[in-house]
Formats: sequence, structure tokens, C-alpha cells
Amino acid sequence: MSTNFKTRYEKYLEQDIQLLTAYEAGGSYTRMPRVMHMHSEQIEIIYIKKGNGTHIIDGKSYATKEGDILVYNSGVLHDESSASSVGMQVYYCAIKNLKIRNLPLNHLIPKGKETVIPSGEQKETIEFLFRLLCEAVQNQQDNINEIGNHIASVLVLKIYEMADTLGGEVSKVQQDIGNRIKTYLDIHYMEDMNLHQIAAALKISPYYLGHIFKEYQGISPMQYVTRRRIGEAQSLLIHTEKGITQIAITVGYNNSNHFNTVFSKVVGMSPAKYRKYWKKNKE
Repeated sequence: MSTNFKTRYEKYLEQDIQLLTAYEAGGSYTRMPRVMHMHSEQIEIIYIKKGNGTHIIDGKSYATKEGDILVYNSGVLHDESSASSVGMQVYYCAIKNLKIRNLPLNHLIPKGKETVIPSGEQKETIEFLFRLLCEAVQNQQDNINEIGNHIASVLVLKIYEMADTLGGEVSKVQQDIGNRIKTYLDIHYMEDMNLHQIAAALKISPYYLGHIFKEYQGISPMQYVTRRRIGEAQSLLIHTEKGITQIAITVGYNNSNHFNTVFSKVVGMSPAKYRKYWKKNKE
């Protein structure tokens, strides 16, 4: 470990981090939207090598492009979709035990700061570090964890320092109102609701609620509810053995046929086909 890196490491990181996984993905993997979901015990970092898309991260919509670094802090909702049928080429890594001074566990970007960072002049360096991470995971050597953790530490510090130079906090008024609406929807999205019921509960006019939320989130309140439901359904299909009907009821659909229709419209395939696809690609 170089003296310069050791100094930066000790300045920002309070403990050793752990790399969970790293890989390069493209084609059908990125063509398929992965709608509203979150991870409570890890942070995810994505680098767009080729292509562009739309990503909603912590309540803000981004038009993402080649060279962008996307940071998903732990517990932050995010929504991913490619801008074309070709999909994107991306690098991905998941990390846990990240503790940066003055930030919550598994947070790399402070609340209110931009979570999409253009790599700019650091493009080659970021791609190089991701390639090393992927190679470390693929080689599966005895010292894979140690090597991968060190490379991940370098990547995290590089991104943290890049993000620190951006500034650009989100408007506090917009954030406060948007967060109030979003918090309500996150609590009640599995319940039967419409725009007027949401507006009445929050004591906001339906027009203003729809306008401010779309400006804040990039989609309407009811579209957000749908994507939260389908995002949760995707997670249940991937990580549990629950039946399709049970999942439909869990996420707020009493009619499994309607659930199948909505899921297929958002994701591009039926729930059963989606589960089969993920199981096949996991093997």
C-alpha cells in the first residue's frame, strides 16, 4: 500500500470494506428494466461502459450515458432501464462494511448530493479498476477477498473524491415536498389507492401533487406506485420461492391476471418467464 493511498485511506475510511461481487454485463441483462428496489445491507456501484438509459436514484431521475458512475447507497430506492432495445454495457460491483467518516454505514454519497458522477478525465482509471475487480472475482484465488477488497477500496476513494468536487445539492424545498409524497407512497404502495386519495391524505391538491412529484421523481405518483410494486415483485421472484399469485397479493394486486399484465408491460415478459430467466442466468 503506497504512502499516499494509506494516508487517504486513513483519512476517509473507518474500517476495511468487503467486496461482495463484481462483473461486466450487457445485452439481455441490461435490456430488461429492473424497477424500484433497494438493498439494505450493501452499496452498489455501476459504471456505464456503453449505451445510455434512465435511472431514478433516491427520488431523482437521471438521463445516464457512457462514462457515468452510478452510486446506490444502502437503503436507497433505484430504478434502472436502458434507452434502447440493445441495452447497455456496464460494470457492476456490490460492497458492504463501507464506513466513511461522517456518513452512515454503506453510504458513499451524502444525502442531497448528486449520485450520478461523470467519469470525465478519470474514465480510463475507473474502467481499469473495474476490470481488475472483475478479474479478481473471476480468478477465484485463495487471496481473492484480500485482493478484491484492496481494489474496491481504491475505487471507492477515487469515486468519493470525484463526487466531493461536484457539489450540486438538490433544491431543499423540492426535496422536502417530494420526500413527503415519496415517503407516503413507500409506506402505502401495496394498498389500493388513487391520486385523489393520496392528495387528500397529504392535504395537497391533486394537480400540485402530481406536478411537483413528477418534477421531483421524473414519473407520476401512480407510475411510481406501479414501479414500486413491480420492483418488489421482481425481488420476490428472484430471491424467494413464493408462488406468482401469492406475490401478486403481497405487492397489492388481488387479481393475478391483472398483475401478470402490468408486470409484462413494465418488464417485457411474464413473472413466470422472468423467474425462469433469472434462475437460468444464475446457474
